[in-house]
Amino acid sequence: MKNLRILYTGPAVLAGLAGLMGCHKDATATPSVAAAFSQPVSLRLQQPGAYPSLQAPELTLVVAEANDYRCPLGVTCAWAGEVRVALTVADERGIRQSVPLRLSGLTTAADSTVVAANGSRYLVVLHEVRPYPNASAPAPPQDQRFVFTVKRQ
Repeated sequence: MKNLRILYTGPAVLAGLAGLMGCHKDATATPSVAAAFSQPVSLRLQQPGAYPSLQAPELTLVVAEANDYRCPLGVTCAWAGEVRVALTVADERGIRQSVPLRLSGLTTAADSTVVAANGSRYLVVLHEVRPYPNASAPAPPQDQRFVFTVKRQ
């Protein structure tokens, strides 16, 4: 009878271990950032910025995608290029909207848009995407930082 019990629990133990092996923390996940209104915040690609706090976010920004076509430093280009950012903005209920922003070459100081959420309006400003592309020292996408300011209106 003892051998029968071992055979019976063996598959259950193996199934449990297999289930645990499937559970893991993503080492590449970037933690959320608590961001204050009217203050600059630097976010990475896919990193949530929660306004005004992580515990009770009124607004959450995530850089969903970025395409950097700016002419790299050390290269002569016919066009200064631009960086296009697809921003996902979620309100306190989790309702999301996509917002496109872009900066052109070295000359655009900022790009902004007004977002309606939670019955209010928010001015979202993209100030900078860094590092600026450099032909002699290319930076991997995970090194990019996106500097935003969000203001209640």
